[in-house]
Amino acid sequence: MASTGFTLKAMVAAALALVLCPAVVQAQQAQWEAQVVRARAALQKGDYAKAEEELAGALKTAEGIGPQDDRVLATLASQLIVFVQQKKFAAAEAPAKRVLEIREKARGPDHPIVAGALNDLASVYKDGGKLAEAEPLYKRGLAIIEAKKGKDDPEAALILGNLGELYRDQKNFPEAEKAGKQALAIRQNILGPEHILATGAMTNLAQTYQAEGKYAEAEILLKKALEIRKRSERARPPAIVQSTVNLAELYKAQGKLDQAEPLYKDALAVIEKAAGADDPAAVDVLEKYADLLKKMKRDDEAAKVAERARKIKETQAAPPPAKTEAPPPKAEPAPAKKEAAPAKTEPAPAKVEPAPAK
Repeated sequence: MASTGFTLKAMVAAALALVLCPAVVQAQQAQWEAQVVRARAALQKGDYAKAEEELAGALKTAEGIGPQDDRVLATLASQLIVFVQQKKFAAAEAPAKRVLEIREKARGPDHPIVAGALNDLASVYKDGGKLAEAEPLYKRGLAIIEAKKGKDDPEAALILGNLGELYRDQKNFPEAEKAGKQALAIRQNILGPEHILATGAMTNLAQTYQAEGKYAEAEILLKKALEIRKRSERARPPAIVQSTVNLAELYKAQGKLDQAEPLYKDALAVIEKAAGADDPAAVDVLEKYADLLKKMKRDDEAAKVAERARKIKETQAAPPPAKTEAPPPKAEPAPAKKEAAPAKTEPAPAKVEPAPAK
């Protein structure tokens, strides 16, 4: 999935960094900020329904302040983030389209910031299975960046990576390889051949090779990405886990089961050290490991691993225990204070990075 430049941090930065217009009624300002704060709190708790509700209200409040108010754009971008995080791609289309319309109206059809909005809408279409609708948007966004910022710009690499994913989904492997190689070359030319920020492009191209059955080429890239992430101080545990599982899945696809098994164990060890044995991130690894054990005819072990994954999922899905006493009322969080800034500050467009192979 192309996603996830969409982050809670991006939502908060886009929404709360806006400058308040002195002409706007203070009550409306406070209401909008409180709604955004509550949406953020809901997301931190994983309560997406509450976050959606608060953002829907925030959008109405922002539109009441004024249809051209920056809060409208910020709230739409936040809705887009929340829907994409839940993989509600059909619902994500509406805010993505409105963001694009606002960007085009404000800056013109060929501004680089419009390319970001085109990329976001295209990624919503692609991840929702609407490949035909996504392709021309990616191409248009890429053309804008190349014309305005150059063919070696990082934003060109971003769009090329997503376009490569689209071609892979279409089984157009020659074009997928071409786009993936271009994206990786741009990253490496700018950052260096072994920079951690180039590992996403490595993984993306490796995923294309794997889909084609070019396992040797895929293995080289996946090993390199894992090696870079392991030795980088900037690498977070989830990235190391994903690279480890990517390589394990490649070996499993080739029938190299004995080489895959220690990698699944390594991935689980990283999760347990970073977040505990019952962290939700372990579920995907456990399920893939259980599948491997079945292929190795170790059914009893496979059943135990699968049961462990099931229990973690059940624990996560279980509602919290009922409270016997009502907690004391909590004060509404105060709106974030803002420093003086230019009146027309715009939130940056949400960027969608190519997702690593799963």
